[in-house]
Amino acid sequence: MTDSRPPIPSAIKREVRQRCGFGCVICGLPLYEYEHMAGWAKHPSHAAVEMTLLCDRHHKERTNKLLPIEVVRKANENPHNRRTGLSSGFALHYFGLRAVVTLGSNHFTAPLTERSGPLIPVLVDGVPLVSFRREDHRMLLTLELNDQEDRPLIRIVDNELVYVIDSAWDFDFVARTLIIRNGPRKIVFRVQFAVPDTLAIETATLWKNGVGIVVRDGSLSMLNAGWASKGSRFENFNAGIVVGKMLDGYAGCIVFDNVPRFRWNSSGIFALGKL
Repeated sequence: MTDSRPPIPSAIKREVRQRCGFGCVICGLPLYEYEHMAGWAKHPSHAAVEMTLLCDRHHKERTNKLLPIEVVRKANENPHNRRTGLSSGFALHYFGLRAVVTLGSNHFTAPLTERSGPLIPVLVDGVPLVSFRREDHRMLLTLELNDQEDRPLIRIVDNELVYVIDSAWDFDFVARTLIIRNGPRKIVFRVQFAVPDTLAIETATLWKNGVGIVVRDGSLSMLNAGWASKGSRFENFNAGIVVGKMLDGYAGCIVFDNVPRFRWNSSGIFALGKL
């Protein structure tokens, strides 16, 4: 028997996601399903006020009548992630002996052993914005995504993904693709977690200390220096794009020692002199 109900409109989904803190209202897990609290059979309509977010476990408990509707409604009134300001951590499952990171159409690859050191496609002032490393026979991903003022949006530390909840942004995690928007249809970050060994960043601006690294339409560019790359391959290097301080014992493919930095003010972004 097929489900004949119409799809949930995008605007309704967005309203529900933002109200619920982009995760299960009970446990905060950022993998979720849309739940009609009143039940579709009784109220066959997509009304945002009657919808909430539940993870797969809690959704199944609700479907099997193991989770009372009163518990769901109470959590919906005070969602887990809205209370804490952070989503619950979600573990990514990376493993293997070679790591791959794509930034648009640019590929960064390196063997990953405990003796070879990490793969760091983007390093700013000694801080890896994207990196894979190996420890205790595990491949561990770290990703730092900030806004222009270095306020965190998401953090992945050793494979654990956490959102920083901010109603001005919209986090949408579908299958293995995470999309962040700062308005309807305004995608600012799109990444695919292509486990077991690949991270594919399709759209992003990676900000750190006034440095902006942009991934868009297959191109990788640096706002501060007017540099861009498309379709390049960087293989068997520990560090790819390096701005400012280099880590001891590492070599970068593309190195920018001194570039103008940007700073945000009430009028917008403006360039500073070289640091």
